[in-house]
Amino acid sequence: MSWIDVSIVLIFIGSILSGFRRGLVLTLTSLLSFFASVLVANFFYRDLARYIIERTSLYKNMNSLFSSGMGNSLLGSDTWMSGKVVDNIPSGAQGYITQMVNGNSLNITSGMDDIITTGFIHIISYIVIFMSVRLVLYILARSVDALAKLPVLNFFNKAGGAFIGIIQGVVVNLVVVTIIYTVAMVGSHEGLVNSLNNSVIAPYFYIGYVFY
Repeated sequence: MSWIDVSIVLIFIGSILSGFRRGLVLTLTSLLSFFASVLVANFFYRDLARYIIERTSLYKNMNSLFSSGMGNSLLGSDTWMSGKVVDNIPSGAQGYITQMVNGNSLNITSGMDDIITTGFIHIISYIVIFMSVRLVLYILARSVDALAKLPVLNFFNKAGGAFIGIIQGVVVNLVVVTIIYTVAMVGSHEGLVNSLNNSVIAPYFYIGYVFY
């Protein structure tokens, strides 16, 4: 047995106790509301961003702020297609900006101030929708949870929460152990390899073992 086994057990204990304390309703809602919020935000954030750009002064104000803050070295006369601007932004952002241009979110001759402002409003719109959906679902879950705390239902609510906690523990351990295995293989860390070899539980949570 190694420290990895202890960590796996502690993750399980923490997940089960958290699920038992919160109950089935809140634990399950917390899990599902995250995915529901992501799904709704993915569908509607562009519509909200378009509304903000066309119907409010936020776009104009932010555009002026970015223009004055970043100066003419990046913004203004240069256009996206000039090839000069793209070299001055992180490579990770270039694909997103290109997608906005190709998707007609921006005119092909837009300056960097327009590109950055539009991207920022997209992010704001996504966060607003995501948080709004989570808040609504949380309020609904609280209402249902109040009923689930009645004497007859409370035991099943707690037991169900503990069961969901076990599932969460399995998922978390799969991710954590797989990351540890990957680091050990890529980095050739002898100490980490020895800990994995001495672990009784870890091999069962390695994603490669699960599939093969």
